[in-house]
Amino acid sequence: MKGPMNGTLEFIDTGDIAMSNVVEHGGMTDVEWDPTGRYVTTAISYWSQKMDTGFIVWSFQGNVLYRNPVQMEKFCQLLWRPRPPSPLSKDDLQTIKKEMKKYQMVFEQEDRSIRSKASKELLEKRTKLMKEHSEYRKRREDLMRDRKRIFLEGREQCTLTLHVYAYHAPKVCVFIVEENVNIGFALQKVLSGNACPMFSCAS
Repeated sequence: MKGPMNGTLEFIDTGDIAMSNVVEHGGMTDVEWDPTGRYVTTAISYWSQKMDTGFIVWSFQGNVLYRNPVQMEKFCQLLWRPRPPSPLSKDDLQTIKKEMKKYQMVFEQEDRSIRSKASKELLEKRTKLMKEHSEYRKRREDLMRDRKRIFLEGREQCTLTLHVYAYHAPKVCVFIVEENVNIGFALQKVLSGNACPMFSCAS
């Protein structure tokens, strides 16, 4: 790690032998892969230099999973716990390696089933929410229509409309009054002579 590439990590996809990521950890002195091959750590050891000591945990794809937030004073070394021996025999391991594709297909099918189930549940949840929203909106619209109707009916009842019809007969004067609020008030108004001047009574 000395020279122009100091602190640079290149992650290679062994499937197609292509570089998947390039990252940097300036001044790093140690690199340690975990026993599973899924994680790798880079560290700056106090044994090699006194400044910026600490470590970073990366995924096998080169993504940062953990970085110590401050300098770890006198940090010397990070080691992974040794992987325990496998309970499988060598023959079992060989069988698994040979049938890996079959197991891979099974696992992929299970993953697709889980994703499909999750998508179905999400769709059902969204449909339920949309239905509840539509029902709530319909109730509010019905309520607004009822309130509008009551309001308009109230306005009509509060509007005073007076219609007076005079029928002339010998010594008889008949008044018919139509009014929406106070008939007594309208009659009093007519009989007191405050009605329209076009009406008269035969003597």
